[in-house]
Amino acid sequence: MKRFIFRLIVLACSALIVSACFGPKTPQDVTKTFWQAVLNNDTGDAVKYSTLTDASYYDGFSREWKGFVPSFGKITIEENQASVASEFAAPANSGLKDRRFTTYLVLRNNEWKVDYDRTKTAIHGGALGALFGKLGQLGDDLTQQ
Repeated sequence: MKRFIFRLIVLACSALIVSACFGPKTPQDVTKTFWQAVLNNDTGDAVKYSTLTDASYYDGFSREWKGFVPSFGKITIEENQASVASEFAAPANSGLKDRRFTTYLVLRNNEWKVDYDRTKTAIHGGALGALFGKLGQLGDDLTQQ
């Protein structure tokens, strides 16, 4: 009986160790897992699969993602950086537009991570989009005064 319990414990530990090796490994897999976490509002996994170091920095890219349907296209890998063409179809009859941008990844400690800041810049239209966003905010502030 003791031998059976010992074997059961060894088997359970082995299964746990092996299952830890099956996390997302490729840029495409990490991208899919990361965006599924964003769509599910799972801050823990969003941080785990990105370059964020703390959950307090996660803001969902200042966007609402509920109901959006992701699809991924061309993947480019150059040494320790990768990019994945990302498209999110807006929910039907929502009045929202589809979102198209690039998800950027970096290789850290032999693991691919979504480059949160660079992807956020891409979502907001790149450098020009950020500039126009700040100009729009400045205009809103001036209008309120």
